[in-house]
Amino acid sequence: MPKVGLVGPYSPAMKEAFYDSLPQDYEAVEVTATDDYKNLADVDYIINRTLPIDETLLSICPKLKFIAKYAVGFDNIDVAAAAQRNIPVTNCKGFNSDSVAELTVALMIDSCRNLYPMYLGLREDNWMQDKFVNTSLTLRGQTVGIIGLGSVGSRVAKLLNAFGSKVVYYDVVRRSEQEENELNVSFLELNDLLAVSDIVTLHCPGSAKNEHLINRETLALMKPTAILINCSRGSVVDEEALYEALSARKLDRAALDVFETEPPVGSELLALPNVIASPHVGGTTRGLGAGMIRLCMQFILDFAGHKPIPVQNVVNYTILNDPAILEVME
Repeated sequence: MPKVGLVGPYSPAMKEAFYDSLPQDYEAVEVTATDDYKNLADVDYIINRTLPIDETLLSICPKLKFIAKYAVGFDNIDVAAAAQRNIPVTNCKGFNSDSVAELTVALMIDSCRNLYPMYLGLREDNWMQDKFVNTSLTLRGQTVGIIGLGSVGSRVAKLLNAFGSKVVYYDVVRRSEQEENELNVSFLELNDLLAVSDIVTLHCPGSAKNEHLINRETLALMKPTAILINCSRGSVVDEEALYEALSARKLDRAALDVFETEPPVGSELLALPNVIASPHVGGTTRGLGAGMIRLCMQFILDFAGHKPIPVQNVVNYTILNDPAILEVME
């Protein structure tokens, strides 16, 4: 009987969707902590959320054939080690893009209009109608720099166009002229984007290459009046450098949905008055979690049945070597 390891904490609704999608002739193994990884020794497939999957785990799972990541980011999985064993790793790219993009713009508006400090004032019977006039901004007319023009970044660009923002972007792969025209965006090199943007929003993968992409040096390039938004991965920002810049008002504000360590217990950033934050909920909206876990299970069943899986969702496709595996990717 094939076994599927359900790895990581999941809400009751997510688990209900998983078991609804699990065929009767499959068995499930739930693991919520790394201390219980030994229970995965004979699984054939894994659906993973937040726990690490590395060489140590892979070495004790000789039957493992496929890993489905419940999310878009896959920085907690050693995809190269999986590829060495010809284990495809899929993600849910594109599935939660609207949700993340909408939260990104919501955080921009909240930051631009100083909504959170005004709310705190109202709770203390402090009517601050005029206090933030000189620091309240509209998105119209602002230059917004998007770092990472993937599925989320592209949706953010479309939303910002509706507000009348000027949108520039940086990505390691520049889009075609047609794509840039359709999205109404202009390409800039990273340092140039940081220098001209009123708002910088991050939508790049949490890869080793992008670790601390935003650091003391890159923060120093930004306008002191600029706002930084991070709805990508916490590792992309050097939080110590960000704290220093915000404390010294070398950067005006930041809005964060992700952190280097989650949850960010004791984070100095959260004590700053020019920071607003949310607990990594960009991709968490009603029905989305259940839908993503069904997609993960569908990828597993398609793989088991030798049915095509979209290449865009196979994150280690280019380093897989088994022709029999590659031919089922479309």
